[in-house]
Amino acid sequence: MKLTICYVTSRPNNKIEWFFDSLKPQILASDEIDIVVVDLMAHTRDTTNWPSNVKLVEPKPNVWQGRSRVTAKNWWAVSNARNTGLCYCKNEWIVWIDDRCFLAPTWLDAVRHAVYENYAVCGSYEKWWGMEVSGGVITNQGTLSGKDQRASNRGVQNCYGQFWGATYVVPVEWALQINGFEELVDSLGAEDYLFGSMLCNNGFPTKYNPLLKIIEDRTPEEIGPDMLKTDKGVSPNDKSHAALHRFGPLTRTQHPWDLRAIRESVLRGEPFPNTDAFPRHDWYDNQPISAMDEQ
Repeated sequence: MKLTICYVTSRPNNKIEWFFDSLKPQILASDEIDIVVVDLMAHTRDTTNWPSNVKLVEPKPNVWQGRSRVTAKNWWAVSNARNTGLCYCKNEWIVWIDDRCFLAPTWLDAVRHAVYENYAVCGSYEKWWGMEVSGGVITNQGTLSGKDQRASNRGVQNCYGQFWGATYVVPVEWALQINGFEELVDSLGAEDYLFGSMLCNNGFPTKYNPLLKIIEDRTPEEIGPDMLKTDKGVSPNDKSHAALHRFGPLTRTQHPWDLRAIRESVLRGEPFPNTDAFPRHDWYDNQPISAMDEQ
């Protein structure tokens, strides 16, 4: 099995060693796995003990976070980060995964099932406070703070409208056809279920597999400051509902970047184009992006 795993993080203490240690015993001799770590703090990260198949990169230039941002503070820009990983992916399958996670022992077999049966899949998760891991083993589970509420006792199942969570497996060609995650919802969120909706709108099979499971630590004093995000307006007349109505019925994202072309150039060794040139105003209310911090 050939695939790329994209690990997205912006935390100083991202516990990436938990991911490495829980992945290693699941890999078969025939597997060819590349790992791309998209890290807002890549320029400060110590990679001394990382496996040789890992590539560390910063998120591509954008208006919301990092050195090219037009805001005073770093904002939520997960679509941009995940699309960065897509552009560095050399394989036909990509897996996105959140940070500070420990993989359930069934995780990579669930990835294999999706690859061999040719479907996109999202997985399950648990969130804990005070979790401790040593030597590739969870030594202290801690206190449960959140759990995936989708049906977990029916095996692999169709999940139209429920494609969300913390880990996804998708054929790269399908991701390129919908042009990645919608970057116009950076600063808001909702990128996961909009991505799933676009997959479904294209007729691609999308499923949920509870065995594709990660266990995350979200201890407040350990995770660092969250990226800023906001939902403008008052429900149901708010930005999140407007985003669902605007982007949910689509088959392709509306940000202006052609990720297929960008990926081809990046894999040739060329730099990213100026993907920090847009947007300058919020599509929802035309507020200048540079003034978002003033809310």
